[in-house]
Amino acid sequence: MLDEILCHKFDELILKAKDVAMDHIQKMISKTPSDFVWIQSESIRPSFDDIRFQYENQVFSVLIKIFHNGHEITPPKRQKTFVDETRKHNMIPCIFPIEFEFLPPDCQPGEPNPIDPENLPEYDLIPRFSEDLNLFHAETDAAISL
Repeated sequence: MLDEILCHKFDELILKAKDVAMDHIQKMISKTPSDFVWIQSESIRPSFDDIRFQYENQVFSVLIKIFHNGHEITPPKRQKTFVDETRKHNMIPCIFPIEFEFLPPDCQPGEPNPIDPENLPEYDLIPRFSEDLNLFHAETDAAISL
């Protein structure tokens, strides 16, 4: 049931996840002097990626993968389309894994905590590896370092 709700609300989740990912990447890149710029990408669906940026002379295309309790809730077809499109446009395909976590419910112990399919309860989106860029090459799974 919960996975169905999360998939139903995927567009809402991905918009919030983009903010988390961009803040994280910006924070990590700002630690070193660099030639870095965000590239505007489509914020509507269908879109093959979620974020794009240029670092020095390379363009990085980022697909955000959202996980909950170890299960990926990002639609599986997105990665194949993503890799195909990044190849076509000569970009580096990157995955930004992010963990979806519910915040503790605001109810007394023993009280039911019903999940409303139209409104997600309070949650947080957390980069899986917060010490580094949290970017991985989409084809090799190798960590991306700039």
